[in-house]
Amino acid sequence: MRWPPLTPNREFLEKARFVDIKVHNVKQPVGPWPKDLQLKSISAMVLLNYETAFESYEMALFTRVLGMDATKAQGICDGALEVVRNKNNHIHSYL
Repeated sequence: MRWPPLTPNREFLEKARFVDIKVHNVKQPVGPWPKDLQLKSISAMVLLNYETAFESYEMALFTRVLGMDATKAQGICDGALEVVRNKNNHIHSYL
C-alpha cells in the first residue's frame, strides 16, 4: 500500500504565511524486523508505542463508536499486535 504525500501540513504552514517550507517524508519501520541496528532500535520504540496505542484507541473506537462487544474488540486488538510483532511482516509508517 502506498500512502499519499503528507501535504496538508505544508498547506497549513503556507496559509500561516511561512516561506521556504521543506517537506521530508520519512519512512519509519514498525516491529522487530530491520537488520540495521539504528532502525531496529527506532522500530522497537515505535512498536512499544503501537502496543499501547492499539489497545487504547481501538478499544475506544470499537466499543464506544461502533458499539462492539469488548471481548470481540480485544480480539481484534490482539490480532493487530500479532501482525505487527511478526518479523515476517515489514510494516512502515510515514512521518
